[in-house]
Amino acid sequence: TMATPMPAHRDCNAPTFDSAKPHELCRYFANIEFLFDRAAVTDSSEKKKHATRYLVVEDQETWETLPVFTNITKTYNQFKTDVLKLYSGNNEECCFGVSNLDALLGHYSRTRIYSKADLTTFYRQFLRITTYLISKARISVSEQSRAFLCAMQPASLLAKVEQCLQIKKPDIRPEDPYKIIDIYDAAHFVLAGSIGTLSVASPSSPSASMLPAPAEVKADPGIALLVGSMTGLIKVLASCYIPCR
Repeated sequence: TMATPMPAHRDCNAPTFDSAKPHELCRYFANIEFLFDRAAVTDSSEKKKHATRYLVVEDQETWETLPVFTNITKTYNQFKTDVLKLYSGNNEECCFGVSNLDALLGHYSRTRIYSKADLTTFYRQFLRITTYLISKARISVSEQSRAFLCAMQPASLLAKVEQCLQIKKPDIRPEDPYKIIDIYDAAHFVLAGSIGTLSVASPSSPSASMLPAPAEVKADPGIALLVGSMTGLIKVLASCYIPCR
């Protein structure tokens, strides 16, 4: 099989890296290493040059100032290691922590899951974090399952999901966790039955019997006395009036 040449800078097949998204650096290296294999590039110096040629000027200059870049005795992998140190969030041993899971669950406990779109977005993020944590033995599969089920909020959604699981998985004992995919399928089924969204009950309007009765307006006795006095005074003045002849 003939080797495929490395793509030119700005070619549609060229890998890209945005330093504003440092967590994507590992993907950049994975993409460029795929191209190395396809182009049969094996020399470390050539690999280092290709790794910098697809970058914006600022990043290219930064990478090429590393001593490991110009030192021909240093391998591409050594160069890659030093580059990864320039950007946070690329330590393969610390991709996610339990705090990331707590933050995700906290977010959805506030925003809730009202639609299939909400569910799928949450599921992708949850699966990505928890799969990593399980691989590092930081949480168990049972903890993953229970956390995912508890995240099915509001309470009306959780109740319907649990009811659906009891019907579809009658052999699962209450103390045993469900498979996460079964929980997801049940939630998806419930939300699909709600025409894509979970309705939220709005407060009912108060009935007429619950409305407060109009307050009775009582006359102030002082005002009534004043009005009576003024009426008497007017009568006295009227009796004393002598018309002009």
